[in-house]
Amino acid sequence: MKLTRVVLIVPLFLAACSQDPSGVRLTRDSVPQDVKVNARVEPVFYNGKTYQVSITPSGDGAMNLSIAGMSAGQGKDATAMSSSVLHHFACKDSQKAMMSGPATFDGGAWKTSGRCG
Repeated sequence: MKLTRVVLIVPLFLAACSQDPSGVRLTRDSVPQDVKVNARVEPVFYNGKTYQVSITPSGDGAMNLSIAGMSAGQGKDATAMSSSVLHHFACKDSQKAMMSGPATFDGGAWKTSGRCG
């Protein structure tokens, strides 16, 4: 008796599925290109001091980093810290952080960009 119920119920559920492509739409046909993403700001403790690091994705898959709180003479620290921060916050464990170049100081913060690979 239970087997006949299962045999009757399964085809009923399968028949209820729509074969019409305009039935349920899970995605949109067009995606707006001007999506604005806010920077992710993380406090990072490095060499005994806490710095504010903002991470913003760029359109080409790279990440832009900005490190606030370091002085103009801390270029080596900013470059090393940016690689470490990118790997920790943006990359998977199996990926490496590849920086596009050394960090540059713009008068208030150190800026650089990189990607995971």
